[in-house]
Amino acid sequence: MDTQWRRTSYSALSAPADAGPGVGTEAEVAPDDDGLLPDDQGADAVPSDVPPRDELPGPWIPGSEVASPMAGLPVGATFGSLVHAVLEHTDPASPDRHQALLDSIEAQAHFWPAGLAPEQYDELADALEAVYDSPLGPLAGNVSLGSITVADRLAELDFEFPLAGGDSPSAHNGDLLLSDLAPILEEHLAEGDPVREWARTLRGAPWGAQPLRGYLTGSIDVVLRVGETYLVVDYKTNWLGPFDEPLTASAYDPSALAAAMGHSSYPLQAILYAVVAHRFLRGRLRDYEPDRHLGGVLYLYLRGMWPRDSSHRRASLWSVLLVATVRDGVSHFRPLGRGPAMSISPTNPIDQLSEFDARRARDATGVLAELNAAGVLHAGDVHLAQTLAKSTEPSPARPMEQRELVELAIALTARGLREGSICVDLEVEVEALAESHPIGWPDSQEWLKVLQSDEVTRAGALVIDDGLVYLQRFHHQEVSLAESLAHRAALPPLPFDAEALGEAAAWVFPPDASYDAQRNAALTAVAARTSVLTGGPGTGKTTAIAGLLALLWINAQASPSDTGAATKPTPRRLRIALAAPTAKAALRLKRPFTPRSLESLSAPVNTLQTWWKSPKSGVR
Repeated sequence: MDTQWRRTSYSALSAPADAGPGVGTEAEVAPDDDGLLPDDQGADAVPSDVPPRDELPGPWIPGSEVASPMAGLPVGATFGSLVHAVLEHTDPASPDRHQALLDSIEAQAHFWPAGLAPEQYDELADALEAVYDSPLGPLAGNVSLGSITVADRLAELDFEFPLAGGDSPSAHNGDLLLSDLAPILEEHLAEGDPVREWARTLRGAPWGAQPLRGYLTGSIDVVLRVGETYLVVDYKTNWLGPFDEPLTASAYDPSALAAAMGHSSYPLQAILYAVVAHRFLRGRLRDYEPDRHLGGVLYLYLRGMWPRDSSHRRASLWSVLLVATVRDGVSHFRPLGRGPAMSISPTNPIDQLSEFDARRARDATGVLAELNAAGVLHAGDVHLAQTLAKSTEPSPARPMEQRELVELAIALTARGLREGSICVDLEVEVEALAESHPIGWPDSQEWLKVLQSDEVTRAGALVIDDGLVYLQRFHHQEVSLAESLAHRAALPPLPFDAEALGEAAAWVFPPDASYDAQRNAALTAVAARTSVLTGGPGTGKTTAIAGLLALLWINAQASPSDTGAATKPTPRRLRIALAAPTAKAALRLKRPFTPRSLESLSAPVNTLQTWWKSPKSGVR
């Protein structure tokens, strides 16, 4: 067993003593740890040896003794999570922004009990209005956070991608250490750059000796789009001043922020999150250019951000531009003097597999052996292809050329399943692989004719449908699902009182126009047998679902079950289950609901995997 392989995170890398076992399967859902006091212990704690303000370099800024808008609010990790959630769920373009903040604070306080009293909701809303009105500095063109619309922000960007050896182990990957980032930072960053200075800390830190094997997981607070530039933003609610004194602007002036960043591992977080943004954008922008699109990383110290119209306006943020470092170094780097370059990108270049690699198929021959050795096909793909082709071998046997084409098509279909597709388009596969693997690929149309006439297709093991190649089981599942959806679509709509539901929707959803899309989606879905709700990040899908459930409940009370008895009919019983792909997504799905409304569900909010594994769930 490879004991160095692990599923890790920024917090685990920066504080290995607090990390759990090396091999993990699911990240824990826990409060954000950036609301810590100066004497807290933990990965994001600000050490107590940060120098006092009068020992820090730099000029004294007028207005430095003005009290922070958050000086009287709670501290701690749970408060930090509460603030994160409020900023995530509030639309700064709301007609009454203060009321929108109050609504979000009241809703999120159920999930993040941070000791915030109801009479302090206004104080927190005022403080966050100040945050919205503060400029974000030169990397963002000095625009304010509140001027960036919901359409231009991607909140809570979850990520999980392979480090060296994450999904393509080799003999060299075990030598790659966290401290190997240091020479890359020194090579790409200028003298005096705060992250370059931090590289010296990385060289000497005991946690720098950690091997980078496995996967990195985490979540970015928000990615902002300003023009054509994308910025990674991390919210910090750290209390940087002495806890026994009033919190003032002086705790968040540039010198104090530089000292706080230098005494923490936040530069490592900035590097990792910049790589995440780079890879995310690289896979989604057709014309992506790091120098044009990757804007850098901003750390917003929310307790030190002042309103725009104040004479003592503060915008306490720490920013760093890491474009060249990410583009040329960190996302694809090698430890100096330790062998060949190694990719840690999510789409690793195809490498030759070691003969001892578990993905090698020992009995592969011909093109299957060549593509398997190159890492295109795995052992399972090859064995399935050989088994299916052999089980349907006609008499006399196929010509060798035809058998290789059949086996290769099955193997590529199995490869597609591993990568998340239940079918393959041979023309697309040939275009994608022909240049890097010139094995004499056949014409895709002629290839399909060979497959259609072959025994493996006539026997039903392989299915050709509209030019796409399926394994029989998955084609059957796709057709069955399509027939089921078509059947449900043909059924009459569920009984409902349109007038009553219209009145209910006006009560469930706020009256302003920003909720029109959610209101219309819920009203459309309430009478439908099956609905698919789509929308980009921050468009209110979860709000629409919460409203839909409320309308379904109201409709059930108004549409009682017909018991056939003379007595008054009872309200129709609803069976409601909420499921999400991951534990973290399931937690977010709960947030719009009050504890009482969650109790009314037929089952707890859970992951899809848990539903499938539970024999009592009733899910099929």
